Amino acid sequence: MKNTCFAVLLLSLFSLTLSAQENYPRELGVRFSNIDLNGGGFSLVYKKQKAENKYQRLRATFGNLNISSFGEDNLRSSFSAGGAVGIEKRKPLGNEFYFVRGPEFNAGIGLNFADEDFSGSFSLGAGYVLGLQYNCKKHFFVSLETIPGAGLNLSGNGDNTSVGFNLGFSSAAALTCGWRF
Repeated sequence: MKNTCFAVLLLSLFSLTLSAQENYPRELGVRFSNIDLNGGGFSLVYKKQKAENKYQRLRATFGNLNISSFGEDNLRSSFSAGGAVGIEKRKPLGNEFYFVRGPEFNAGIGLNFADEDFSGSFSLGAGYVLGLQYNCKKHFFVSLETIPGAGLNLSGNGDNTSVGFNLGFSSAAALTCGWRF
């Protein structure tokens, strides 16, 4: 009987300890990479914890969707979007303050239609996330980051095709506001 009571007491204390720890293994946020709301510049970021201070990162970027008509026979439209996947590692800097870093691989597509003309582009790239994250409330976080990287671009319009290479930053700085759950 004493052993049973002791075991129940230990299990109760263990479960209270686990419930007191606030571990939110998922995060969902909106990432703003420029102020021009007409040009897109925002994406959704989803992070899932894989180990202590290590997260898988998925990012969906919405560039723009534009449809316009100039007269009866002049229709123009454009669309661009992209995505990225990576690993984010965190180094604690203080109470709820982290240095974040890790590789990220991305792809994007852009399509333009003007009357009967068509042009499109496709890009592949790799970068390295560098930033800071602060978990300011129980469920709320803010982060500031940049992603230096390199990419390969392929674009064409049916008659001409071009290939390009770029090296630089995906944005000078991006602000993410999100929810931990």
